[in-house]
Amino acid sequence: MTLGIPRGGLAVAHEVAASLRLPLDLVVVNKLRVPHRPDLAFGALAENDIRLIDEVVVRSAMLTATELTDAKRHGRDRLHRLCQRFRKHDTQAELHGRTALVVDDGVRTGITARIACQAAYQRGAVRVVLAVPVAPHRIARTLTYYADKVVCLETHAQLRPVDQSYQRFDPLTDADVHELLHDDTVSAIPVSRSRPTAHGAAAERQVAE
Repeated sequence: MTLGIPRGGLAVAHEVAASLRLPLDLVVVNKLRVPHRPDLAFGALAENDIRLIDEVVVRSAMLTATELTDAKRHGRDRLHRLCQRFRKHDTQAELHGRTALVVDDGVRTGITARIACQAAYQRGAVRVVLAVPVAPHRIARTLTYYADKVVCLETHAQLRPVDQSYQRFDPLTDADVHELLHDDTVSAIPVSRSRPTAHGAAAERQVAE
C-alpha cells in the first residue's frame, strides 16, 4: 500500500503507486508551528489522534504553556478540516499485516515524515518504507530510526526548502488531490512535481541499507 502525504507528496506517491502497481491512499498530517516563527515546526499531528512533539524546539523557542495549548488546539482543528477535505466520504485503507510505502515530495526537517511513519504503524502496518526524492543527508540518516527502510534519490549537506530541488514546483489544489487519489490509470494525470535537479549526492541512493 502506498501512502501519500498531501498535498504535494500525493503527486509523487501517485507516480510511485502507478509504477509499482500498488493501491494508493493518504496519510493526513498537520505541522504544529511556533506562533512567532511560522517557518518553524515544534511538532505535528496525524489522523487517529497521533501527536509528535519536538521538546528541543519547544525549549529553544521558549514556548509558554498557553502558546503550546493554543497551537495544539488550532492544529487539531486544522487537521480535522484537512481530513474532511481530502477524504470526504473515503475511509482509511486497511494496513493490518501489510507493508506501507510512505511517500512525500521531499524532506527538510523530517518531522512530517516521522509522524507519517508513526501513523502507518498505528494503522497496523508490519513494515514501513519511507520514500522521498530529496532530503538533507543527516535527516535521512535520522529517519532510519522511524521506518524499517528509507529510500532517497538525492541527499544534500544543508537544510533547504524542498522546492529548491525541483525544476517545477507548482502547488496542488484540493481538487488535484481528489483526482490523483481516484485515478486508476497509469501516469494519466499531469502531476506538478517534475524530477529533482541533480544537486548534491548521487542520482540514486538507498540510505537505509
